[in-house]
Amino acid sequence: MLVYVLVEGTVRSGTIVSVPSCARAHAAGLHPEIEKAGLLPPRPDDGGGPEDGARQAGGGRRPADVWVGSWGLHGAAAFDLAVTSGLRQGSVGASATAGERAAADYEAKKCAFLNTHAQCQAEGLQFLPLVAEAIGGGWGPTAVATWNSLGAAIAARTGEPSSLETSRLYQALGITLHRENARAVLRRRATIPDTRALLDEA
Repeated sequence: MLVYVLVEGTVRSGTIVSVPSCARAHAAGLHPEIEKAGLLPPRPDDGGGPEDGARQAGGGRRPADVWVGSWGLHGAAAFDLAVTSGLRQGSVGASATAGERAAADYEAKKCAFLNTHAQCQAEGLQFLPLVAEAIGGGWGPTAVATWNSLGAAIAARTGEPSSLETSRLYQALGITLHRENARAVLRRRATIPDTRALLDEA
């Protein structure tokens, strides 16, 4: 999936965020897979490309950045990770009223997109959109519940308190997000002319 520059006000996909979450899922003994193919039937309108529109071998839709074969009491789950911003156009007013609004709204959008949530249910698959808000650092409601459950699963194997393992998970995710934000800003800065040189020439 593509990763978009945050400062341009666009939404980035969850490929980068999936790396630490996948590692922690391994620690919980969940045997995750990244970008598992063929979880949903192909879309008839485009031949069944994955969620970012790219065409790859294997067929079928790929609603999961991270897939686990058993999650809780309801079987397999597709973790769809995404990052949004409360400073995106059209989101500022709602974010000023409720800081968690941007993540919750984008979570709902992910569920409705191409009817993904309903199609996953029809295939016996839990669809879990895990949305981070990059400016304030908050997470959507499904993400909060999922990270708490994952922290508890890790704690059951390590013997550490679940609160500690959950805190470690949030730290790993937070560090990854901050690192990628910094990289995005540096990439963006490299394309901006040196304004001091322009002023000297004026």
